[in-house]
Amino acid sequence: MAESDQSGSSNPDSKKRTGRVVPILVIVVLLGVVPIFFMTSSDIEGSLRTSGHLGDTAFVPVSCESGQALGFFGVELSSESQPGRRIRLLRDAIKGSIVTVEVAGASQPLAVFSSADCRLIDVNVRKTNTIVNSIYVVEGQASIECPGLVGTVRFGGCH
Repeated sequence: MAESDQSGSSNPDSKKRTGRVVPILVIVVLLGVVPIFFMTSSDIEGSLRTSGHLGDTAFVPVSCESGQALGFFGVELSSESQPGRRIRLLRDAIKGSIVTVEVAGASQPLAVFSSADCRLIDVNVRKTNTIVNSIYVVEGQASIECPGLVGTVRFGGCH
C-alpha cells in the first residue's frame, strides 16, 4: 500500500519547491532582459531647422543609428515628419566635425557642412561600453549654426 501511495500521488514538497522556483526564474529573466531593452533604445532631444535650398522646415529626429554600421564614426538621424531625409553627424580624424543632409536614393548629399562653412559646428560622439550585433552604441550631442542648418540635438542609445 505504501508503494502505491508514492507512485500514484505526487510529493507535496516537490510542488512547493516548483511553485517557488517559477516566480524566481521569471524575476531573473526580467532583470536580465529589461535593462538590455533600455540600454539599446534610442533617446533623442532637440531639433534642427533647415532653410534655403534645403527647405524651410524643422527636422525633429525620432531615431538614430550608429555610423559604424554605415562606415563612418558618428550617428545618422531620421525624422518621421521628413521620411527619406537623414542628417549625419560625423567626427573625422582630419577634418573634425562634419554634418551632411541626405535624401534616400540620391547619389550625393544635398549639403555637406564643415567648420570652414559654419559659424558653429560642434559634433561630439562617444562610444559607450554597450555593443549590439557587433556595433557600438553611441551617444553625444551636436550644436550647429551653418547657412541652411541650425539647431542642437542630444542623442543616446544609437546602434
